[in-house]
Amino acid sequence: MSLNKPLAPAVLIFLIFVAAQGCVERELFIKSDPPGAMVFVDGMAREVTPVSVPFDFYGERNIELRLPNHRVHRERVDVNPPWYMIFPLDFFSEVLMPFTCVDSHVIEIKLEEIPGDAFEDQEEILKRARAMRESS
Repeated sequence: MSLNKPLAPAVLIFLIFVAAQGCVERELFIKSDPPGAMVFVDGMAREVTPVSVPFDFYGERNIELRLPNHRVHRERVDVNPPWYMIFPLDFFSEVLMPFTCVDSHVIEIKLEEIPGDAFEDQEEILKRARAMRESS
C-alpha cells in the first residue's frame, strides 16, 4: 500500500509539525539582596534565593521572602503574558512553533535589615511584661 504522490508531502509536513511541537516554559526568577532568603509563592514554600519557580498560568502571585535578622517581605506581583501568549496567537506559540520559548519574569527584592537595637527593645518589652504579670 503506497501513498499518492501529491498526498505524501502533506503527510510529511503534518508529521514534522506533530513531532516538533512547540511549547512555552514560564518561570519566575526571584532574586534577593542579600541572597539566601526563603521564598514562598502563593503560600507554598520554595527554595532559597536566587530561585527559578515554574508556573502554568499568568495572573497575580503572592511572593513572600524570609531571612533571619531581616523584615519579612510580602508583595503581590502581576505576571502578565507576552504578546505571543494572548489569544489567538497563543495557539501558534504553544502548539505550532517548532522550538521551545522561555518566558522569564525577573523579580528583584531588597530586604530590609532589622537594626540590632530592635532586639534589645524587644527584650526590654518582655521584661516589663513579665514584671506587670507578676505584680498583678
